[in-house]
Amino acid sequence: MLSRVQIISFEIGDECNLKKMHRKCPINERKFLNTKFGRMTPEIIAKAIDEAKKMRFNGYFAFHFYNEPMLYQEDITKVINMKKGEKYLLWTNGTYLKKGENKFLELFQKVVITCYDHKRLSLYNELKEKYGNIVIQEWELDDRLSVYRSTHKNYFGCKRINFELPIDCYGNVHLCCRDWNNTYEIGNIIESGLTEVIKGNAYQNISKKVSGRLLQDDCPEVCKVCTEPWLRLPKDW
Repeated sequence: MLSRVQIISFEIGDECNLKKMHRKCPINERKFLNTKFGRMTPEIIAKAIDEAKKMRFNGYFAFHFYNEPMLYQEDITKVINMKKGEKYLLWTNGTYLKKGENKFLELFQKVVITCYDHKRLSLYNELKEKYGNIVIQEWELDDRLSVYRSTHKNYFGCKRINFELPIDCYGNVHLCCRDWNNTYEIGNIIESGLTEVIKGNAYQNISKKVSGRLLQDDCPEVCKVCTEPWLRLPKDW
């Protein structure tokens, strides 16, 4: 049931070291849909990894959403040690990386550095040459706060749901990173487990409504105003 999904992202914590310089980041604005079950622990994530594998997931397990995962190296290391042999992805803004040894990077089969500060690009290229598992993306700080106020009319289906399954630090499964305030409720893996969420009507229905060539009329509103629908999956994954 998860054989087409390429990343499952577990957000261990909700802090980011760039949030003060990036007021337009949803991490400063979002309201969590459900917090009554507390935050995900390494043990809960390990259980979800087991469930994902039973549903034929063969992609990367990651630890980002709107947080900076390198703030949570101890918990991430604990998960990886509990579930050795899986494919792990680190997606980071790179600001905690430095010259010399960065042993943490060796835990991951793939590292994506989103480079917001081009002055650090030479360091990232040095690390890429040394470790060999690094992809560098040169992006500007994005603005997703306006997504719910968009008046753009989108009719195209989106493959993003088949690319990444994002789960916030309270266990809420999100439609995608653009529905950062969880306007479409899918389920909570702490409450019911990952298997039940994926087999549930909410997830199954949304997969059908948004992943075709055109959106279905009763798809979530955030999809109808999206300015960046994914018409195809990225080939390099």
